[in-house]
Amino acid sequence: MTEACIVSKRNSLIFKGGGILLMLLHHLFYHDEVRPFYNDIIIHGYGVVNQIGIFSKLCVAMFVFASGYGLAVSTPEDTKLKDFYIHRFKKLYLNYWFIWLLFVPVSIFCFNRSFLDAYGNHYCLKACLDFLGWLRCSALTAITLRGGFITVS
Repeated sequence: MTEACIVSKRNSLIFKGGGILLMLLHHLFYHDEVRPFYNDIIIHGYGVVNQIGIFSKLCVAMFVFASGYGLAVSTPEDTKLKDFYIHRFKKLYLNYWFIWLLFVPVSIFCFNRSFLDAYGNHYCLKACLDFLGWLRCSALTAITLRGGFITVS
């Protein structure tokens, strides 16, 4: 980081940790029409636990700010925009492919699923599009939840 940084690396880690805690609170305590209500303390017609869950949506803004700030500080000023985007694209796809290649075999071997179970008809085309990260952008997608798994059909 350069000397002009306002936020130190340690402080940014603390900030990200707070965001992770808020994300955890949001996913544990937020409810809407789909999720049932908690038996919690009602103040002025609102449940306290649900309000904590709603407030915890702030974690998204925290991560967007931390990511943008970190990119702005860590990118050298003489970096060309094209080089920056190529580097970010490669980094994003390598991480995506790693996770895809890790979890597809796990779902096949550990949960007795197949490509046909996960992708339905045209499973070869859909698996290739999913591997490229383009499946949700295609007209072939209808995502449903079956048996605890997200299924693309």
